[in-house]
Amino acid sequence: MKFYSLYKKVTIQPGDTLMYYTGVSEKWNDPEVFVTEYPGLDGEATDWILDQGVVNVCTDAISTDNPADITYPNHTRHGERLVVHTELIANMNKIPVHRFQFLMTPLRLVGGTGCPVRALALWE
Repeated sequence: MKFYSLYKKVTIQPGDTLMYYTGVSEKWNDPEVFVTEYPGLDGEATDWILDQGVVNVCTDAISTDNPADITYPNHTRHGERLVVHTELIANMNKIPVHRFQFLMTPLRLVGGTGCPVRALALWE
């Protein structure tokens, strides 16, 4: 399967982390807009992405789900498949390449369903 961005053709490969930039991070100083006006993934999109073998879906938004859909299809499908998703990735729009190394260092919390992480993008 091919993924087409605005800039160039990108192939999603098994084991990839997929980052999708919504632009809502630019609205950080407007809390109401920041938490309510961003595109999320519906169940069909999530299934397609996970079927490609993606191991993490990242976004700059507060959630990977559409804020209008209270069934949380993205969270549900990720939970069913035990696949990570990462929200509130800062400076995603400053990564200048489509292929890079992504490192994530989570806190070791016991009994939680999520935690803060330090996310790093490395490229040549």
